[in-house]
Amino acid sequence: MSSMEAEDDQVASTKSSVLNVVSGMMEDDSLATKTTLLPAGTSVKPVKQRIKTLKLSEITRPLDVETTDRMLTGSIHRILRAEREAAFGGVSSIRHKMITTIASTFNKLVREEVLVYLLEDLKTRLDLGLAWLYEEYSYMQGFNRVPSFLKKDQSPDSGYNKLLCSLAQGLTDSKDKDFLLKRLYLEAPLITEEATDLLKHMCGDDSRASMGLSLLQDLVIRRPPRQLTFLNALLEHTAHEHLEVRSKAIQCVVELYDRGD
Repeated sequence: MSSMEAEDDQVASTKSSVLNVVSGMMEDDSLATKTTLLPAGTSVKPVKQRIKTLKLSEITRPLDVETTDRMLTGSIHRILRAEREAAFGGVSSIRHKMITTIASTFNKLVREEVLVYLLEDLKTRLDLGLAWLYEEYSYMQGFNRVPSFLKKDQSPDSGYNKLLCSLAQGLTDSKDKDFLLKRLYLEAPLITEEATDLLKHMCGDDSRASMGLSLLQDLVIRRPPRQLTFLNALLEHTAHEHLEVRSKAIQCVVELYDRGD
């Protein structure tokens, strides 16, 4: 019985050895199939999957003019109406610079939107109007680069002149704004011919003559480059048909003479 068990154990051991050898050979074969032999000094570069470039023009389309203008004016309107929020945030000066730059460089639609905003309350927004005037003046003198559409649509001084006259017209219509009108004419970087004509027209009105002539007198003193222009405008009224206007004009001329300037 013991001899039979010994034979069985020997047979089992032999089978186990055979299985181990066979499995080892199979593993070697699988490794051999996975291994790729290459010449010395060469390497296999991984193949990168090409990513398709996304082109914006293929997935979008341009907005029509009406939609663009509506979105533009809406954006400007929100900026203009954010006066209180800008003051609370301490960025009023940045907001002023943003508005003046936009008004000076954007199209006519935007300029009109900003101008309407100014004329609604010139008493509190005159500083913004003067800042816009200086921005326009810098473009007129070539200190800033003029946008291409301004070169085509209008002369360099057209935007400045229109803005100055619009502000002056908005102030000459009310007696309560005489101080603001005087400030506008004295602080503006340049008084154009059209703005001078508006002032001369106001001087011909009996109810506004005193203020207008006094302003002409101040301009003669404070605007030396155009002193003769304002002096001639003042002298024209010394022969005015209305006695009150004529008397005030003569008084202003005599005061200038007494100064000896």
